Amino acid sequence: MLHMADALPAQVTIDEIQRAPGLLLAIKKSVDEDRKPGRFILTGSANILLLPLVADSLAGFMEIIRLHPLTESEKTRASGGYPEPLTGTAARARRWYSQYTTASLARDVRHSHCNTAQQRKPRD
Repeated sequence: MLHMADALPAQVTIDEIQRAPGLLLAIKKSVDEDRKPGRFILTGSANILLLPLVADSLAGFMEIIRLHPLTESEKTRASGGYPEPLTGTAARARRWYSQYTTASLARDVRHSHCNTAQQRKPRD
């Protein structure tokens, strides 16, 4: 996987990077070879620094920008994305966002728990 970053375009955005923690070492190697900033934009719904499968701190290799969730006003003006909340009443939209958040958190917590459990297994 270390050479995978070499096949990427000059600038690339990778969403949900926490699902491919092995790619981080390839990106770090690529950044070691070419220090031009902004080549990689990594996004995700989990803090990659807290994932047990990320072996390196990546200190000095990245800048973290924390984004706040959309406000209710921004949600109602949103175009594209998920049309479901825009097609019904405000109450239905609130239920949809609540269910979406619950489902996303449940998946991420389960994923983190599985990674932690795997990390704690005794090694032969």
